[in-house]
Amino acid sequence: MITGNSTTTHHVTADQPQLVAERLDAAEKSAQERARREGRHGILVTRYGPTSFAVTLSTDVPYGITLERDLSPRTDPVSAKTMCGQTDPGHSLPRYGVR
Repeated sequence: MITGNSTTTHHVTADQPQLVAERLDAAEKSAQERARREGRHGILVTRYGPTSFAVTLSTDVPYGITLERDLSPRTDPVSAKTMCGQTDPGHSLPRYGVR
């Protein structure tokens, strides 16, 4: 399920990894389209657990960057990638940590 409490945040939940990945991709695409129109926000993808994420436009993230933040109880990694989907060379996390 993808829900939004505002036009800048999408909450993503699913029980199957494939569904999580598909829904995250859709939420990120929507956020990218809005970020391009506004030209001043980056995208923050926050993981709260294996089935719960938020995709948010954020002034704390530079335009053109998607930052991944993991707040799940198991780890605390952070990675960055450009809007075109390239992983920052300094980080080797799989996209969104979905396996």
